[in-house]
Amino acid sequence: MIWTWEGKTFDTFYALKSFLDYCNENERLIREAAAEAERLHGPKWHPEDEEEAGEYHEEQRMARHLHDEIVTPVFRYSCVAMLYTVVERELRRLCGNLEQEKGPAKLKYKDLKGGLLEQIPKWCSVCFGLEIASFKEFSEIRDLQKVRDCIVHCNGEVDDSRDKKEILAMKDRYTGFFAWEGTEIEIQPEFVSHMHRQVWNFFLAVFSVLQWNVDADWLAKKF
Repeated sequence: MIWTWEGKTFDTFYALKSFLDYCNENERLIREAAAEAERLHGPKWHPEDEEEAGEYHEEQRMARHLHDEIVTPVFRYSCVAMLYTVVERELRRLCGNLEQEKGPAKLKYKDLKGGLLEQIPKWCSVCFGLEIASFKEFSEIRDLQKVRDCIVHCNGEVDDSRDKKEILAMKDRYTGFFAWEGTEIEIQPEFVSHMHRQVWNFFLAVFSVLQWNVDADWLAKKF
């Protein structure tokens, strides 16, 4: 791949691509480690009836327990938190590039009320007439924030989340996302990939409106 250096946009897409590569590679490594644990410590016999099949699958589960039931869920939680961190960092980069191009704003986004997803859209609107909250992907980025907050502040416990109602509703909208009362959020790779795609498309749309150049290889990416 030959890149051209589009200064205001390159780092955003490079960060997002690197994030997805990291997630996919570590999913692969964990799967391989689980398979190796099953090979070494799993059952060495073959079930001959339904009762034995239950015992066989339980021995399989125990051999893979560390990877399937501990490492994998925690890793996927970390992917959600990491993706949202990338979003916040790239939104801050967007603000810096706007001021660099158009001149310093009289108001700083940190002076506004709310969290970053409230501050920066309001700042972009007031100072530069850029309505980033109106982009269709932004509502899903808000959902990503709610899931991230539940993971970081409530250890994934649905009942403890201030966004419990919204989180429970998400299981009907997103493939690979599961949440019920009295349980912890469950994340599958499909949810992480979907949210990554929404973030990618959000920044593509924002940069298009700003008429900032995007490297052709980033434009051609399909996830």
